[in-house]
Amino acid sequence: MEIPSFMLSGLYVKGSLRNTDAGVAFRLKNSLAAGTVTEVSRVKLGDTSHPLSDVVLKSGDTAMKASEITPQNSVAFGVNVVLEVLIPGAKLPVGVQKLDLAASTKEYGALNISVKDVVK
Repeated sequence: MEIPSFMLSGLYVKGSLRNTDAGVAFRLKNSLAAGTVTEVSRVKLGDTSHPLSDVVLKSGDTAMKASEITPQNSVAFGVNVVLEVLIPGAKLPVGVQKLDLAASTKEYGALNISVKDVVK
């Protein structure tokens, strides 16, 4: 079942893209249907693709590098669950920035999220 891109962009929490002391962070909130993330294949901010070994996904007290997510080591993404995505050491300039994230789920296959947000 393919999910339309306009619905996928709704997973992104608008206004959550920000610079932190540790790097860049943003949030995804599942408002669609429960799913199981089996792979993260791309995290791109502006023109820069970040190594998946540098990208960390946090949910509650659990954190995992994007490169460690596999079908055998998946991440449950239930309805109303918030995932914090952290890219340590990264910094974005103030202004409008583009974010692209590609992932796969057991239930829905490939997901491509592409949004723009303002870094303040």
